[in-house]
Amino acid sequence: MAVKVTKNKITRLKGIGTISSGNIVTVTNASKKKESYKAKSIVIATGSTPTSLKEIKIDKKLEIIDE
Repeated sequence: MAVKVTKNKITRLKGIGTISSGNIVTVTNASKKKESYKAKSIVIATGSTPTSLKEIKIDKKLEIIDE
């Protein structure tokens, strides 16, 4: 994935983001600093690793729910 990001000139931002307007993203990083970025396109990637809660056991079975 890192190769595709670099090849396509994608800037990766880590933090809590909000889309301020159609092409402005404001990101708050771990040290609470806010920065705004203007973008032609915005990709929202939330991650792919599940987080376990100690009260809920994950059985690793795939379920697709379409309502």
